[in-house]
Amino acid sequence: MDPDSLRPSAPRRRIAPYLWIVAAAVALAGMLVQAGQSGPFDPAGRERMANYPGDLRTFLVRGAVELLVLAGVLRVWSYRHAPGRAALALALCLPWAMLNSVMCMHCGPIGGAHAVWLLLVAGGLFIAVIVSTVARVRSRRTASRAEPIG
Repeated sequence: MDPDSLRPSAPRRRIAPYLWIVAAAVALAGMLVQAGQSGPFDPAGRERMANYPGDLRTFLVRGAVELLVLAGVLRVWSYRHAPGRAALALALCLPWAMLNSVMCMHCGPIGGAHAVWLLLVAGGLFIAVIVSTVARVRSRRTASRAEPIG
């Protein structure tokens, strides 16, 4: 059996990183729509922690912009310098997620779902930093063992 036949095809390797972004966008949209169903708008405006008109659209647009920035920082189309880019994305995302969590302390369920989603993205970036660092260390060790001696 040819070892090259066991590797994923080139188109599949090119599409896989983008699937993570699509999955994150679908997860965000699902969380926001579900949160919109659970916390109706209070027309009197006296109740805290209620969704306001336009919250769903606002947080969907905000999440899309955050995903575009994240994709630009991670550059999912290239694996070059992946640990550093993942660490940079984590360094940008974690403070933003924490700030958003504090700002949404008294906001409605839609804002809270967005804050939870941002914290989940930060957790995923932390795992990406660890995995890409371990992969880079392993590849360097394998490359150093494969070099001929003298």
